[in-house]
Amino acid sequence: MRKILMTCLLMIISLVSYADNQAVDALMQQLSAFHSITANFKQTVMGSDKTVLQQVSGQMAIVKPGQFRWEVKQPTQQLIVTQADQVWIYDPDLEQVIIQSMKKSVGQTPMLLLTNPEAYLTKQFTVQKVDLKNALDTFELIPNQDEAFSKLILSFKQGVITQMILFNQLDQTTQVDFSDVKMNTDIDTKLFKINVPKGTDVVRQ
Repeated sequence: MRKILMTCLLMIISLVSYADNQAVDALMQQLSAFHSITANFKQTVMGSDKTVLQQVSGQMAIVKPGQFRWEVKQPTQQLIVTQADQVWIYDPDLEQVIIQSMKKSVGQTPMLLLTNPEAYLTKQFTVQKVDLKNALDTFELIPNQDEAFSKLILSFKQGVITQMILFNQLDQTTQVDFSDVKMNTDIDTKLFKINVPKGTDVVRQ
């Protein structure tokens, strides 16, 4: 009886691993479909009671590997740009730029995961495919270590990313909806350079 139970347990474990591997392969197939991407975004932060706490909009651009631009235009301005292995977060209103290592920033800015999925997604997350019956390919990513968020949802429609939802430790939800998505177009590399005005306070973390 013990041998039968052990055999059944091993079969269950192998099936779970196979399912997880399938989910990883399916997600990587979605992410490998583009080497560059531009899109408009609307980001909404909601409390545990679904009350809207913040809403911003802007434009983003990615060129693999590692090039990323996230520009908030409304209601206030903020610019996040990667340069080499660093992330620059520029706030014109505060006249301040914060410089962080890419590795540290991934936990705080999950969109950076899409700039190099081979390095981040498959190594730092457990991936499962979610069947929401809504014609979207949806994946649930759980960090393997403590991050600023507890769960990440990525949704695609016909190979195009449509939505990202993050859940943090305070039961707050950040939903990012993408529109006017363009993939595999030529993007000027100057877009990923940031010129900080004189007098800007530079903080390195």
